[in-house]
Order: sequence, then structure tokens, then C-alpha cells
Amino acid sequence: GLTERDDIVGACEHYLRALEIMESETENLKTSKSEKSQGRNTQSSKLEVQSPDYENIRFVALIHIRIGELFYDENCFDIALMQYNISLKYANALGDNELAGNILKYIGSSYHISGNTDNALIYYYESLKTSTNKNNYTDIQKSIAKILYGRGEKDSAYYILKDNIRKTDTKCVYEAYCFTLGEMFYKDKVYDSAEIYLKRSFKS
Repeated sequence: GLTERDDIVGACEHYLRALEIMESETENLKTSKSEKSQGRNTQSSKLEVQSPDYENIRFVALIHIRIGELFYDENCFDIALMQYNISLKYANALGDNELAGNILKYIGSSYHISGNTDNALIYYYESLKTSTNKNNYTDIQKSIAKILYGRGEKDSAYYILKDNIRKTDTKCVYEAYCFTLGEMFYKDKVYDSAEIYLKRSFKS
């Protein structure tokens, strides 16, 4: 709620307070679990999805993501990356590939918008390998196309966008891809094609 009212400081304060409480609980859970699991094999001590331990640790990961997003929106990418990387460790520990895939996308986006496209591509491709989520895939493919276009690899960029436009059955994805493709044609002064794709995205 504070974020939506642009009270970034207030939002950050509350997230940090929540984080302090949850991380304290998580440490207690880890200690308790470690004591209980002495003499047992590793498999028996593995966290189960929807168990209180699993949910608490996942919640901590989500808080770090929210803090990362606050700093990302303020163009403080170093701090955002630090928060995302902490959340990624929690997601990996839980074996939550969908959450990890999203975080890898956020890390890639932080590098992308700050101009480090080499690292952005590394994390984008890692996200694609980690998560099979359809929305994650379409977001990243569009971002990869933008990077390739910016590097002068225009044929590859155009191919990625056209291929995904052909495959998608989701209206908002279709229109977003059409806009990006139209924008690229416009920059390349291919105005007839730009007009076609931009008109397709007009309702978006």
C-alpha cells in the first residue's frame, strides 16, 4: 500500500521490519530442524512444500524480492542485485524452480537496464533453463530480442519476435510483441511494416 502511494521509504521500513521478524523465525527453525535431524539422512530432513518451514523461508525470499524491486525502481541497481541474489539463495534452497526463474529474470533485467548486456544475457538464458513458466519465457525472449537488436544482430532479433508472435495465443503477449517489432521497424525506417505492427498493438 505504501509503495502504491510512492512512500518508498515507508515501504522499505516495513519490509525490513518484516524481514527482521521472519529471518529470526527462520534461524530458529533451522536450529530446531538441525537438532531434530541429527542421526537422520538428508532426504528425511528435506523441507516439504506447504510445510510451515517451507512457507516461512519462501516468504523471506519474497520480502527480499520486494525490497529489490523498490531499489530497482529507484535505479539503485547494486542494492537491487544484492537483494535479488539473497532471494535466489532461498529459492534454490527450497528447490523452487519457478521462483528461481523469476528472480534470475529480475537479475537479468537489472543488468539489462543498467547497460551490462553481457551479464543480462547470461541471467536471461539461465532463467529460461530454470523455469518453464510461459509468461517468464515470453518476457525474457522479448528482452533478449531487444539486446540483440541493440548489438546490431537485427536478423536474430526480428526472428525471435516474429516466431513468438506466430506461436502465441495470448492477446496481451501478441500485442506487446507487435509493439516491440513495430518499434524496431520504425527505427530502421521500414515504415510500412512499422505501421502494420504498431496498429496491431494499438489497443494494448
